[in-house]
Amino acid sequence: MARKKKNNPRQTQRQEKHLNPQHVCEDIVELYLLAIFGFFPLMIGMGDYGYSDLVKTKAYLWFGITALWLVCLGGYLLWCKIKKLHVTARFRWYHGVVLVFLAINILSACFSGSVRDSFFMLRSSNTNSILFLASYAAAFVGVSLFGRLKAMHIRALGFSTFLSGVLSILQLAGLNPLLMYPEGLNYYNKYKEYTSAFLGTLGNVDVLAAFLCFSIPTLTAFALRSSQKCDRLLLIPAAVSLFVLSASEVDAGKIGLLGCLVIALPVVIRDPKWSKRAGIACAVLTVLGLAAVYFWPGKSGFLYEASSMLHGRFDPSFGHDRVGIWQQAWDFVVRKPVLGNGPGSAAWLIDLRTVNEEMNRVVAVRNAHNTYLGYLMDTGIPGLACYLLLIGGGCAAWLRNKGEDLAAALGAGLACYLIQDFFNINIVTVAPFLWIGLGLLLGRQKEEGRKRYGLPKNVGRSKEYRT
Repeated sequence: MARKKKNNPRQTQRQEKHLNPQHVCEDIVELYLLAIFGFFPLMIGMGDYGYSDLVKTKAYLWFGITALWLVCLGGYLLWCKIKKLHVTARFRWYHGVVLVFLAINILSACFSGSVRDSFFMLRSSNTNSILFLASYAAAFVGVSLFGRLKAMHIRALGFSTFLSGVLSILQLAGLNPLLMYPEGLNYYNKYKEYTSAFLGTLGNVDVLAAFLCFSIPTLTAFALRSSQKCDRLLLIPAAVSLFVLSASEVDAGKIGLLGCLVIALPVVIRDPKWSKRAGIACAVLTVLGLAAVYFWPGKSGFLYEASSMLHGRFDPSFGHDRVGIWQQAWDFVVRKPVLGNGPGSAAWLIDLRTVNEEMNRVVAVRNAHNTYLGYLMDTGIPGLACYLLLIGGGCAAWLRNKGEDLAAALGAGLACYLIQDFFNINIVTVAPFLWIGLGLLLGRQKEEGRKRYGLPKNVGRSKEYRT
């Protein structure tokens, strides 16, 4: 008689895991995260010069990757619904906040002065229309429901950051490997032969600085906290990026890194005793630094401008004309504080033309150059309140999960990004990293609210999917 073959427990577990619908959903999101962290920062539009073509290429790439991911994820969830397969989705308060935020934006767009632009506008300096906000909200919801940040995602970020940094260094050396500059010109012809400063694979140096503010703390914190020695190699792209940020001379990036060091260092340090000491030291240094800036004796430069603003003097030319931009944006905030002027309204409301006689350039500004002020101008107080509520929830999740290496690293990167966002523009080339990062942090919380796709009403919860 033939002997009955015993099942291998490990093989059975592998098969169950492979066929587990929950794991399939997580794998779909995992591939999406790899594409965003490892591929999206590197893609540029070849064959045309300048910033506008690159932003359009990034926008089409973002929509393409996100739409394909949503179709795959949504199609699979629908199949699970039909087949009555168990998939757990964790619906929490922040999903409601995102939906309310999107609803406020839509309502604001309907009452704006340019409904079509509020819904569908795509400009190189302003990608804040409903079309983009809806894609960010969809990415946030999908990632927070099924996303799990893994070491491979941060390693993919290190790969793209390193290549972008190397290409930036070649540009700083006077070369034109990405055809970002017209023939015969290089990075140092900025503001003279063309009206901006292009660097790296994200276009404008300010936008590149925003990406580096996200990647440098994330890579550094994970490299130092990871138990895998190979992750120490992530310090290489972090160092390359730090050099590029320093050479690009973007003050917003430097402020972001300095502020991140003060805020994130006590959180990232694992030992509670040293974390407390670092927190005290950072608090003392912050007070001393503000005092030094307040009493700064200089008569020009960034520190002089910062000192003047601490004394209540706000010249429109401060911060490379940013104060003038903010003053103009604030005038429109006062006019419509409840619903705002419509998503992307800065594109048709703000018209600040800066003139630099020494460099013989005229530049038209069509963005608030402050993400928080931009949301306040676009969607009013309710829209900004929803946005800040999401950020507050993300920061709280970061502090609760600071014992986890991945969460601690990601939170440090988001903290740095949010600081530089006070001086930068919210654009599709970098905004996805913020929304996806917030989704990943908030999705790590322990939640009790559950909804199952495809489960009969009389079926109870399975222990297998509890967190």
